[in-house]
Amino acid sequence: MIKSLFYLLIFKTLINILPFSVFKKVYATLLFKNRRFSDNGRIKLLELAGNSAGFNCLHQALVLKYYFGENPEVKLEIGVNNQGGFNAHAWVSQNGQIILGERKEENYLPLWQWN
Repeated sequence: MIKSLFYLLIFKTLINILPFSVFKKVYATLLFKNRRFSDNGRIKLLELAGNSAGFNCLHQALVLKYYFGENPEVKLEIGVNNQGGFNAHAWVSQNGQIILGERKEENYLPLWQWN
């Protein structure tokens, strides 16, 4: 959990201070390994720790995608909806199944994926 909080803080800081185009390049260099990470308990712990410490869905999705590395089965997705105003959300899917950030009651249109 401490490691997850550390990465949450690092990615939050980087995404807040760097232009997104620069952040993408920095982040991509960190995804060089194809790691195996499939412990659903650890995924839920990341989400719980992130929510409790005030990190948003994008920060959590960035950490989880980092844990999986360049695994082509795992995608970080960012989408929007306009239910009750303009909303954005980030989530992580593996083989088409959402493993972090699922919001069943809200329909988000995916706009961007990071494989």
